[in-house]
Amino acid sequence: MLSRRFGGKEHITIFESLVEIRKQEKVDDYIQEFEMLVSQTPQTFEDQLLGYFFARLQSNTRNQIRPHDPKDLIRAIQIAQDVEEAMQESRPTGGFPV
Repeated sequence: MLSRRFGGKEHITIFESLVEIRKQEKVDDYIQEFEMLVSQTPQTFEDQLLGYFFARLQSNTRNQIRPHDPKDLIRAIQIAQDVEEAMQESRPTGGFPV
């Protein structure tokens, strides 16, 4: 009883963890952490999951996904991965063209 009151780790809910996910450099790292947390949630509405997913995405990625208007989390994840892949391909590599 005393350990609950005065010590130990602070207990937070899965939903608090979903809101607090750190923004990741790579979308795949973010998706992995997000999916791990979602797998621990009780039955959750798809709209809630989409909201949590979009909330912590990098803004440039989020802005490119929204026009596609994904209706479920799986589709949003697929689009996010496609967007990141396209952005990586369009970045200059720093080398000279051959």
